[in-house]
Amino acid sequence: MKEKNRNIIKYITVMLLGVIMNQGFNILAEALNLPAWLDTGGTAFAAIALEPAAGIVVGFINNFYLSVIYNDMSTIIYFASSAAVALVCGICMRDKQGKVRLKRLWITLLLVLVVTTAISSLLTIIRNGGIPLNNNWENYFYNLAVNNGFPGVISCFFAIGTVKVFDVIGITVIVAAMWLITPKFLKNEVYLEKE
Repeated sequence: MKEKNRNIIKYITVMLLGVIMNQGFNILAEALNLPAWLDTGGTAFAAIALEPAAGIVVGFINNFYLSVIYNDMSTIIYFASSAAVALVCGICMRDKQGKVRLKRLWITLLLVLVVTTAISSLLTIIRNGGIPLNNNWENYFYNLAVNNGFPGVISCFFAIGTVKVFDVIGITVIVAAMWLITPKFLKNEVYLEKE
């Protein structure tokens, strides 16, 4: 029973920290007008420190909050991108024994970049005809591509992909710093065994 209570406290602590990270760094990115969202660092951190399901919950809370407070409810569909971050980070950063391995970082970053760019671009095409509406930097890169003669769909992928490059770099730094300062007892060194 004590172990179960410790795990509940660990999950609540890390997931709450993840939600705060997502919101805090997103606010910082907007305040500094950075070419990045920085709103999935907490999602990635929770998925790596605990498990993908924890990251998915953190990502959903973040996307729900952003949809209700800053955008409109139709933007909740971008939760698919956050869920992808949680799944890719939570699965790819661990070896077959469930241990987090630094050597798996590059493949994880590449997958996060490709998968989230594809998901966000496709959702933007479905939702807005491929025209980014919610980010000044995405709009800038989109217009840059369109003004250089690229079709709208290619311009959408270019704009979102360019911002995602900066986003993934920023998130990597944030998650690495959090991983280093987070006490070991708040991390699942291996996935929890089912009882």
